[in-house]
Amino acid sequence: MDIPALQRQLRTFARERQWGRYHSPKNLVMALSVEVAELMEHFQWLTEDESRQPEQAGADIAGIGEEVADVLLYLLQLADQLGIDLETAATHKLARNARKHPVPGTRVGGQASPLPLRGPTVNPTMTVYERMTVRAVQLLAGGLAPGEAWKQAGLVEAEAHGTRNKPCPRSAFVSLAEHGHIQGYSAAPTRPLTQNAAYCLTGAALLVERPELATSRTRLWEAIRERTGVSRQGQNGVVDVLLALHRNGQLVTGGSGDLSGPASESSGPAGLDTDSAD
Repeated sequence: MDIPALQRQLRTFARERQWGRYHSPKNLVMALSVEVAELMEHFQWLTEDESRQPEQAGADIAGIGEEVADVLLYLLQLADQLGIDLETAATHKLARNARKHPVPGTRVGGQASPLPLRGPTVNPTMTVYERMTVRAVQLLAGGLAPGEAWKQAGLVEAEAHGTRNKPCPRSAFVSLAEHGHIQGYSAAPTRPLTQNAAYCLTGAALLVERPELATSRTRLWEAIRERTGVSRQGQNGVVDVLLALHRNGQLVTGGSGDLSGPASESSGPAGLDTDSAD
């Protein structure tokens, strides 16, 4: 599902009908509650077993689908109005739920926990890639090379192997550090700036021009896409790296990298999602 595309469609739909003045967060929440109630009507007199197979109980499946869609669309509009990045919010909430309700039998330090955290913790309200960025900067200051700092940060902050090794945020962080764009770390680059690092620098320039973009990863990534012409839909953690550095004042926009734009997507080690050895 392309959430930003759906939100753009909803904005256009409302603008063309001059409905924007009605779409305050309060009104959207009330409308959402009405749609949830209408969805409940389809299940009101079903038994528990019937609710699991409503079509066999004579329920209107098409009607249920329409009410589910209404709930989704109002929720998308509410998040859009409030500048909430739904993907990030959902990921963060799932992580909080995992901490609150650990898998039975999983224990760390005598306490049940699904996450193997070691060392000083960072702000748990951050996304996993923001936490990894903050941790990796700390490790850079401790003398680790960028690639090793990111690796160690992932071992502390990320539970899943795929998350720890996702190439987009990794290449952004490592390349920014190698090119002197992270405060407190300097090194002579041996390879070109990666695309993902260049997107971060483009985003930093946009944040100077439009500070309000810092409140929404979705809109910030859309602005980066518009400025750079990148075709891919998802930011894949790159914006999380950018925002973590930006909020902590650790992103240096000067440095040895070529800031004119991202490298070609087919340019080998400097290309998109590179995860070469450090």
